[in-house]
Amino acid sequence: MNQPLLVLAGGTGFLGRQLALHFRQLGYEVLTLTRRAKRFGEVAWDGRTLGPWAKMLEGAAALINLAGKSVDCRYHAVNRYAIVRSRTESTRVLGEAVAQCQNPPAVWLNSSTATIYEDTTGAAPANTEAAGRIGRGFSEMVAQQWEAEFNLAPVLPTRRVALRTAIVL
Repeated sequence: MNQPLLVLAGGTGFLGRQLALHFRQLGYEVLTLTRRAKRFGEVAWDGRTLGPWAKMLEGAAALINLAGKSVDCRYHAVNRYAIVRSRTESTRVLGEAVAQCQNPPAVWLNSSTATIYEDTTGAAPANTEAAGRIGRGFSEMVAQQWEAEFNLAPVLPTRRVALRTAIVL
């Protein structure tokens, strides 16, 4: 019996390594798309263009996208551009790859950020999925562009889930 396949884009950071370990322990085969493939189970991609890696999505149980430049940097113009571009381009090209599949992944979980909401302090009600106030700063704009790219992908019947996480250790 074949192991179910999970494709993990940008999965070489702390969260990606933990997810890969967890899913391997559950019996999944995990393929990690990374710019610098060095280990078994890692496949090279640039996060911007279709390539041989796209065929690996065919029949996959799930796709998880964690790709994006770290926000642990100074927010000067070059880094701001790279932060936005690394998220939107990787999401766009994954959508293109899924759309080409005859048997696409059943689910696509794409990173996003809880920073999409404006900062609340004091007596202001907390932001929730049902009643959150979308912010207008740089980080909030990144989240909005990222999720817009994700929602534009023509990937029916793949179920999409935006993972609005906060800072991960």
